[in-house]
Amino acid sequence: MCSSAKDLLVSWYSWSVPTAIYPLRIHLLETELMNIIRQINEIMLVIL
Repeated sequence: MCSSAKDLLVSWYSWSVPTAIYPLRIHLLETELMNIIRQINEIMLVIL
């Protein structure tokens, strides 16, 4: 792969992917937090 094509790909990737993934990443963070909270609650139930 020649460097100019790679540079083009990297610049396109760094420009387009964050705008596409940012809302998805926030959504994933929310679901991840919910999973963590659920696990903590289950651990607390086991401990208590």
